[in-house]
Amino acid sequence: MATTTSERAGGNASPSPREKAERGSSAAGAPAGLWRRGAALAIDYGILAAATVGIARGLEALGLEGEGLRTVSSLASFATIVLYFAGMEGSRRGATVGKLALGVRVSDEQGDRIGFSRALGRTFGKLLSLIPFGVGFLMAAFSDRHRALHDLLAGTVVQRAA
Repeated sequence: MATTTSERAGGNASPSPREKAERGSSAAGAPAGLWRRGAALAIDYGILAAATVGIARGLEALGLEGEGLRTVSSLASFATIVLYFAGMEGSRRGATVGKLALGVRVSDEQGDRIGFSRALGRTFGKLLSLIPFGVGFLMAAFSDRHRALHDLLAGTVVQRAA
């Protein structure tokens, strides 16, 4: 049986990076915690808020007004948000800008890329996570591997990136 660095040093040394990775601590592949996920989401919402304002301003510049402006702007903003999350999380990197900035990514339960269709399902699952009062998002604080409702539904994990 192999001994660890800690055992070889009489139990006083901290584990090596390899031992940390094997144990699933803060190394790559470990589940991302609630605070890291929340900070990534805040970055993404900032980007998307700027994009939706830009969409509305652009439509105003095209001459849309009143109810027409609100309807078209809402639909375009919704499509932008859905495509942002599904496109980026389904990409090779498996992460939005916020997740990239915080060093996390979305993968399937085996750690592989999820692809666009699963990312799209995960994105729509976030609507269920909002009902009631965002409880589905808060599940990440208490569930195994810090998974929110939409992660459970899509069979995904948000984990530390390599």
